[in-house]
Amino acid sequence: MATACFYGCGAPLQTSELDAPGYVDKDAYELVDIVDFNGSFLSRVRDLAGANPIILVVTKVDLLPKGTDFNCVGDWVVEATTKKQLTVLSVHLTSSKSLVGIAGVASEIQKEKERDVYILVSCLQKGDGRDIQYQRLNGFSIFWGGLVRIDILKVLPETCLPFYGPKRLPIHAVPTDEAHEFYKKELGVLLTPPTGKDRAAEWRGLETVQQLQINFEGAERPASDVAISGLGWITIEPKCKSLGVSESNFAETIKGLHFAVHVPKPVEIFVRPSIPVGKAGAEWYQYRELTEKEEETRTMWYF
Repeated sequence: MATACFYGCGAPLQTSELDAPGYVDKDAYELVDIVDFNGSFLSRVRDLAGANPIILVVTKVDLLPKGTDFNCVGDWVVEATTKKQLTVLSVHLTSSKSLVGIAGVASEIQKEKERDVYILVSCLQKGDGRDIQYQRLNGFSIFWGGLVRIDILKVLPETCLPFYGPKRLPIHAVPTDEAHEFYKKELGVLLTPPTGKDRAAEWRGLETVQQLQINFEGAERPASDVAISGLGWITIEPKCKSLGVSESNFAETIKGLHFAVHVPKPVEIFVRPSIPVGKAGAEWYQYRELTEKEEETRTMWYF
C-alpha cells in the first residue's frame, strides 16, 4: 500500500509521534509541506483540497537575507497562488523561531473552524545567498555539494548566480570538460552529501539532466530563479550591478542564457519568477497593476 509523504523532504505522514518528522494533527486540519511555490506541488493542490478554501502559511521567513522587504515577499506569494487559480483565504508569513505571525494563523484557523479549510505550510529554504561571480562563467560547471551540477553553456561576462540554501553545502566550480572526472573523484569528499566514500559508492549519481533556456528583457532585475526541490534556489542575474555595466551597452548583448542542470532522479527542477529577497529585491520588484475587480478579491497576506 502506498504511503503518503510530505513533498520535498519525503517524510511519511504520521499522527502518533508529535516530535517526529511527518507529524500531522488528524483532528484539526490537513497539513502539506511544500518547498517552492511554482513547482509541481501547486499543480496537485486541487487533487488534495478540491474546491475547499486554503490558508497558506509560509514559515521560516526569519531565514531570508537581511533587508528583505516582506511586503514584496507577501505579494510574490499571492501572485504565485493567483496564477494557479487557487481559493486562498489568506497568506501568513511566519517564523516558529521568533513566533512572528503565529497568533494570526491561530486566529484565522479558529475563525474558520466551522468549515473545511486546508492549511498549506510552505517552508522557505534557508536564504543565505552566496554569489558566484567569475568573470568567465561560460564553459564552467558549478557543483552544489554532491546534489546539483550546473553546466554554464551561454551567459554574459557579467552574469552572476547567487545560491540560496544551506551554508554547509559547498560550492565548487571547474571547467565543464573536467566536471565528470572531478565529480567521480570528489564525491563524498569535497562534494557532500553523500558523506564518505562508502556512501558515495552506493550513490546513483545525477541521473536527471534538464536544459534551461532563460530569456530576459533587461539588466534591472533577475531573469528568474532555478529552484531545486528540497534544497533551495539559484537566482539568475544577467549582470551583477556591482560591475557597473551600462544599460546601453547591455542592450546590445544576447537576450538568452543557457544552462544544463543535473540532479538526482527524485529531485525536481523548476524555473520561476525570482523571489525578491534582500535589500536589492525591494529595488527591482514590481507590483502588478490590478483591475478594480482584482483589488476587491485580492488575497490578503499577513506578517
